[in-house]
Amino acid sequence: MRTRSTVMALAAAGSLVLAGTSAFAQAYPSKPVTWVVPFTPGGITDSGARVIAKALSERIGQPVLVENRPGAGGVVGTEHVAKSKPDGYTMVYGTAGTIATNPVLYKTTSFDTRKDLIAVHGMGMSPPILVVNPEKPYKTVAELIDYAKKNPEKINMASAGAGTTTHLAGELFQQVTGVRFTHVPYKGSIPAMTDVIAGVADIIFDYPVTTMPQESAGKLKVLASMTAKRLDVMPNTPSIAELNYPDAEISSWSGIFVAKDTPADIVAKLGEEFGKALEDPAVVKYFADNGQVRLNGWTKDRFDPFIDKEMVKWKNLIEISGAKAF
Repeated sequence: MRTRSTVMALAAAGSLVLAGTSAFAQAYPSKPVTWVVPFTPGGITDSGARVIAKALSERIGQPVLVENRPGAGGVVGTEHVAKSKPDGYTMVYGTAGTIATNPVLYKTTSFDTRKDLIAVHGMGMSPPILVVNPEKPYKTVAELIDYAKKNPEKINMASAGAGTTTHLAGELFQQVTGVRFTHVPYKGSIPAMTDVIAGVADIIFDYPVTTMPQESAGKLKVLASMTAKRLDVMPNTPSIAELNYPDAEISSWSGIFVAKDTPADIVAKLGEEFGKALEDPAVVKYFADNGQVRLNGWTKDRFDPFIDKEMVKWKNLIEISGAKAF
């Protein structure tokens, strides 16, 4: 009888715990949610987060506060969330860089981006665009490859820094096409782009938001988007896949993450509301204007396996390129 009573008591206690968890999830969120952006204010990640935060706040009925915590390529802010209370009230803006490449570039971090964070929902993809100085003697991808094969390492490829997507997109392009450029890393996209415009550097793989205005001004020549199909925002620019180099497709991506042990109910609810926020007209417009692809419908079940594949892809690219964090 004692044994039976003990079992019944444990079962009742378990039911109370489950009921408590469910009630907690139903009440979530009951206070403001902090969204950590691990980069400086004013950049595209920061501005995008603020547009989505407004839409998400309207959906959940609580403020979504964007908090910038820059440092070490995004490691500082990401680590902060990885070690935060697992209650769904602190989330981080994760990117291909902070989630997939930083663990390879920064080998002494005190957390694991896959074990210590939960992927909640995908956000967007930002494909690099291959652009060249318009005075250079190659006006198409075919001409660029032909010139590079005849003049190995004579073409200077600028990037926003070693290990960035703008660098690794170029490394992948070289692997797929069999050419060799000379990589010239800069401390950011703006100085790199400035030197390509000036003719000091020859080419760069950068994003639509920075390349489109320069193309419109006649300062750059766009050769291709590193995508499977043409971007809606750049309908006259061929994709790298249609130029018969589908293996050169690459894109930076983003999503939201919370600390491990966050209750599954809360992860699911946050993901559901975030997915609906991506459908907000202001968010749709922001993504379109900046040449980004929204990952609407990319819930945890779809986002997780994608990240696992990307971890392998980016790790291989970094190791082959020899990129290191500085």
